[in-house]
Amino acid sequence: MSKYVAIFSVYLISSMMVQAESLYSDESFRSFVADKKAVNVGDRVTVVIVEASKAKSNNGASMDESFGVSGSVGTTDKTEIGSIDLGMGRESGGYTRREGELRAQVSATLMQEDEHGYFYVQGTQSILINGEEQVITIKGWLRTHDVDQNNIVLSTRLADAEIEYQGFGDKSETEDQGFVSWLFNKIGLI
Repeated sequence: MSKYVAIFSVYLISSMMVQAESLYSDESFRSFVADKKAVNVGDRVTVVIVEASKAKSNNGASMDESFGVSGSVGTTDKTEIGSIDLGMGRESGGYTRREGELRAQVSATLMQEDEHGYFYVQGTQSILINGEEQVITIKGWLRTHDVDQNNIVLSTRLADAEIEYQGFGDKSETEDQGFVSWLFNKIGLI
């Protein structure tokens, strides 16, 4: 029986000194069967740009000014009455209306991570259509929980988002020209 007590004592003492560490780290664990979600610098996400903006301004001003002089002059039996009236008026106003809408999908790269776990993303897409180049650039800060299982994030979920859309080419350059510049361009003088 003392043999069993000795084995049990050794077992009890040795189990107190054993420490178990986890076989994997929670921060770096990735399942073999789960989709890879963008969580590291260098990973890519698809940013779906859905932006619409509207603005209008109405400025109306009115100013009326008038000036009048009147008087009367009398002579012997006749009385003459004279008057002078001067008037001046002005009315002005202005109306501005602007609308814009942009829908696109741009692949962006996670460039850096801040101390709160947010990622700075940046992406550019160039499209050439009939000799006219269109460039879409997006930048902003992204939270990883805003990225869905397909690595897609809406542009409205980016903090400090900068979205830029530019067009270059014959059509873009000639739209801003006046008639004379357009004519000289067509003739080949410019």
